[in-house]
Amino acid sequence: MHRITIAIPALNAAATIGATLESLRALREHAEIFIVDSDSTDGTLDIAKAANLPVLHVPAGNLYAAVNEGLFAGNAEWVTYINADDLLYAESIQQRMLDASNDSEILYGSVDFIDGDGRFLRSWRPAREAALLPLYQSGFSPMLQQGTLIRRELFQELGGFSTKYRYVADADFWFRALEADARFRYGGPATVAAFRLHGAQITQQKKVAMEAEHQAMVEEHGGIRSSLTARAEFWRWRWRNAGSYLERWHRAHRIGAKRVFCGSYDLP
Repeated sequence: MHRITIAIPALNAAATIGATLESLRALREHAEIFIVDSDSTDGTLDIAKAANLPVLHVPAGNLYAAVNEGLFAGNAEWVTYINADDLLYAESIQQRMLDASNDSEILYGSVDFIDGDGRFLRSWRPAREAALLPLYQSGFSPMLQQGTLIRRELFQELGGFSTKYRYVADADFWFRALEADARFRYGGPATVAAFRLHGAQITQQKKVAMEAEHQAMVEEHGGIRSSLTARAEFWRWRWRNAGSYLERWHRAHRIGAKRVFCGSYDLP
């Protein structure tokens, strides 16, 4: 029986989806993988066909509608999605599933950042479990979606990702899960995925709109609620990433990375 359902939303991703699929090769026998295409006009569908993977179709316009389509199409124990320009570290994902306790509902971990050519930039650690809710309530995003595994039962119970958001439905899902007392488990510093940074991605092109939507999402969850606990957790989280900050600037200098790819993720 498959242990994980993986959805790959795709729109004109021919330049990168091959590497994404290659990163999943070692997971194939344990996973049901759905490519959810939104009317690609490049070679994306040809690559999907060559990989012998099922392709679902969702009109362009909302990433999370495509993700939900793929994840609800499966029936495996765990679910996750990966963008068609990112990578999963298959062995790390397999180990996380093997090590998961029966009461774990969301498994999350550290993430690498790579550039458009796949060159390593830096690693990044999320906040510890107890810090997640206070930090979300304070307007921060203390974990990344890449490599995060969700129990299917919880995903279904919470209704999947909210399609009223175009950019931050993953953060809204973590927020809703925390408010529902879902059991989050951090897997330690070993990285589980790679987040590709390039100028064409939504996080670069729609940065202002994303920030505005994130602020609106926090307001829907009760608005900014800062506290001494949250401020202490914020600085603890920053300290956890001290090595990443040094690594970031060193690598940026070595490979000539653009300034926009050198900023910290530890911001509202």
